[in-house]
Parts: sequence; structure tokens; C-alpha cells
Amino acid sequence: MCMISKAYKFVNNGFAVLRDAARGEYHRESDALKQMKQDVFSVRDGAFASDKQNLAKDKANIEQDIARAFHKIAMNHG
Repeated sequence: MCMISKAYKFVNNGFAVLRDAARGEYHRESDALKQMKQDVFSVRDGAFASDKQNLAKDKANIEQDIARAFHKIAMNHG
């Protein structure tokens, strides 16, 4: 019964997509995609500043990691 239900949903969705395409409605988005777009493109207060601070912290952490790794390599092979 589950296979019949899944096949019915698949065929039904296919007809819905073809019907929308025949009407010229090609851009269908899921609710999850709409939410992701809203999160990415919404303008939050202070979001840019906090993103910039986080990027600066990340850069500093990467520089420290590289310096430690280089120091270990230099001590072991130098």
C-alpha cells in the first residue's frame, strides 16, 4: 500500500509540475528554500559589523594555527 501511495504522490506531483509549466509558472520554491533566502538576504541590525568581527577573529585564529604548525615543523626538521 505504501508503494501505491508513493507512486500516486509522484504521478500527482508530475502532473502538477506540468500544469504549472503549461501556465508559464516555472519557478516553484519549497518553504525551506524560501526561509533560507529570507535568512541570507534579510538585513539584520548590526549583522554586517558582527560578520566583519567574526571574519577578523577567524583570520587571527588561522594565522596562529599556521604559526604554530610552522614552528613545530621548524623545530622537528631544523
